[in-house]
Amino acid sequence: MTIKQQGVTLIELMIGIVIGLIVVAGGISFYVATIQGSTNTHRSTHLTQDSNAIMQLTTNEIRRAGYGVEISNLAVPNNACVLYVYDANEDGDIDAGDNEHHGFKRSVTNGIGRIEMKTVGNSMADCAAGTWVSLSDDEMIDVTAFTVTNTVTNLTGVDVRQITLTLDSESVSDSIINKSDTVQIHLRNHNFP
Repeated sequence: MTIKQQGVTLIELMIGIVIGLIVVAGGISFYVATIQGSTNTHRSTHLTQDSNAIMQLTTNEIRRAGYGVEISNLAVPNNACVLYVYDANEDGDIDAGDNEHHGFKRSVTNGIGRIEMKTVGNSMADCAAGTWVSLSDDEMIDVTAFTVTNTVTNLTGVDVRQITLTLDSESVSDSIINKSDTVQIHLRNHNFP
């Protein structure tokens, strides 16, 4: 009586293991590619949202320049800083204690650029004076450039002012992910003679 054995040979077993490893390697490769794509999408979205929020806040604030004020109400001491005043409490006076002097600037700390907003101070000439708070996340965004241009056109005795802001930023962890925004702000509060 002969007994017929069932099963696989060593060669068949090794071929099965190799095919299984190839399938697992393909699955791992797909998973890693998906995670990398998701990470890049997250970084790009975060950069876009933060830079858009900074530009929107900056634009809205600078449009207030000169509200209720008859003095020189906007200054661009250098092309990376803008200072302005407006009568926030509508008392008809710009006082040092009223925190009605504002501004935006780019500063660099540990090689990472950021946008800062002036919250306290009374200088219209010095971008270092006063209290400044960061608007951008240093761990996610590197602001590589912030440019301010002030253009004044005199139309029949009225100075019509236009501010052009440019914000260039990139992801801290991947400089390939970057964004550049430019906005032109037409100031409604003109300087009358």
